[in-house]
Amino acid sequence: MKNKIILSIFFAVIIFYGCEKTVIAYPGNNQDLDPKPPAGGIDWSEENISLDSEGNRLLPENSAEGLTIGTLRATDPNPDDEFTYTISSQTMDNTVINYFVLDDNDSGVTSLELSNGSIDYEALTGSKKVDLVILVSDDSPADLNSNFPIEIKISNVNETPIFSNLSQVTRFADEYIDYVSPRIEWTDTDEGDNPTLTSSNLPGWLNIDSEGNIGSIANNPPGSSDVGNHEFLVTITDPGGIAVQEEINIEVRENLAPVFSNINSIPSSIRVGCYDDNEDIIDLNWSDPNNLNQNMNGTDIVTFTHQGTESVEWLSFDNDDNGKLFCVRAPENGDAGSTSITVSVQDDRPTASLTTEHSFDLELIANEAPQFNNLGNFPETWSVGDTLIFDVEWQDPDNDVINFSVTESFSWFSWDDSGNITAIPTSSHVGSYDIPFNINDGCYPITAIRTLTIQ
Repeated sequence: MKNKIILSIFFAVIIFYGCEKTVIAYPGNNQDLDPKPPAGGIDWSEENISLDSEGNRLLPENSAEGLTIGTLRATDPNPDDEFTYTISSQTMDNTVINYFVLDDNDSGVTSLELSNGSIDYEALTGSKKVDLVILVSDDSPADLNSNFPIEIKISNVNETPIFSNLSQVTRFADEYIDYVSPRIEWTDTDEGDNPTLTSSNLPGWLNIDSEGNIGSIANNPPGSSDVGNHEFLVTITDPGGIAVQEEINIEVRENLAPVFSNINSIPSSIRVGCYDDNEDIIDLNWSDPNNLNQNMNGTDIVTFTHQGTESVEWLSFDNDDNGKLFCVRAPENGDAGSTSITVSVQDDRPTASLTTEHSFDLELIANEAPQFNNLGNFPETWSVGDTLIFDVEWQDPDNDVINFSVTESFSWFSWDDSGNITAIPTSSHVGSYDIPFNINDGCYPITAIRTLTIQ
């Protein structure tokens, strides 16, 4: 009954106002308005994008991928329209780039985000300004749209300068030798920045100039009191105030005396008969330990000297002073005796030259050659089928140990170290044979040849 009353009132009102034309407005985007395309814009992220004095929006170089540049927005005469956004183009000085993307969140908000996290200001040329064109479209039946521009300028960020070759700086110096090293080098990626170099806590013998040249002060190399480690600081500071500091350690090594490397090989004695004319007794060798050091700034020159052989006729060192002790002539028994010799090696290190000296006695021992006693009794002929047994005898005036040998080899002939000879020839061995018999006391080799005829 109540619904009927309301409906009656509704029709009564219509009748009351007469037959005027009535338009019913439906919800949505079908209003009878003058259709116009949406106008787009951006609400900048004030946290991430700054504004310079010329009105440029600035994006710092090397900003992180995913950084929000701003939120896109649009206005439209039809308040119920919804908008979609598309990047129409992004260029820098008319060159196509790909720095930015659009992101739609769950709330229907579209953000402009950075997709390139490695934009390097110094690598860019020209204006360094990005020109974006964004297409905004509404959802009206006419699908109206328009482009709107966005300009973003890449801005420089003061970056940390770096030392580029500290690993090449020579970390060793040597006592009383000028220290030299590759110069210290550095770089700064920021355009126009030229960091300044300073140093502190330098040792008194070291100098580093503003260009990075490093070396010992003229006429003042490190001395004995400087032996050890020296730590100091080098600092580069760019115009923006960023400073990088590194510690360098240089070790000053003490001078070490040259050394003989085979001094223990010098014989205490030699025997007559063991050496011929111009035969070496020993070739002394030496070295300077400093010359083996890493990054030795120079070379120690070693000088060899000797004394003690001047009055010995048969004995001398070579004329080139290269350490060869030799027999000028074959020594004889009349030369027997002991000679005291001193040898030394000295480096040429300025101010702190060092010497190694060694003295020794060389004894020449008289020696007589061994002799065969009974080889004259060795038979000249022998019959096939008979067994020859012969004991070779010898003597040595000095009672030296004698080595015996026969230097020819026959299948029917045998011998041992004691001089025992056994021969059993057969008919196939008929003929004459030269047999060399040898004895040696270690110095004098004696050989006697006997001819044996098998018949």
